[in-house]
Amino acid sequence: SNPENTVGVLTMAGKGVRVLATPTSDLGKILACMHGLEIGGEMNLAAGIQVAQLALKHRQNKKQQQRIIVFSGSPIKHEKKMLEMIGRKLKKNSVALDIVNFGEEDEGKTEKLEALLAA
Repeated sequence: SNPENTVGVLTMAGKGVRVLATPTSDLGKILACMHGLEIGGEMNLAAGIQVAQLALKHRQNKKQQQRIIVFSGSPIKHEKKMLEMIGRKLKKNSVALDIVNFGEEDEGKTEKLEALLAA
């Protein structure tokens, strides 16, 4: 593990977006917060990405590349147009985005996620 690599963890479902671990290189802290996670609730993708971007803005090492990895296992309630707008904002701020889509097979969901990535 490289000390320059930092990872933060947040949830986008349940009672809203919650930051479980701010960007850290401490693997124990990351594993501890992942251990207590519960699955459930409706995902708010837009708010989750915005909070993640805010956390990246306040990172300690400003020379680090910014990357958000989304694990999406719920239907997406947002309009395609809104997700495209978020994608353009991420691109403008030089934030890389990776998406892992799993769970419910919904053609609209895949289309929306691809629009977010393509923006």
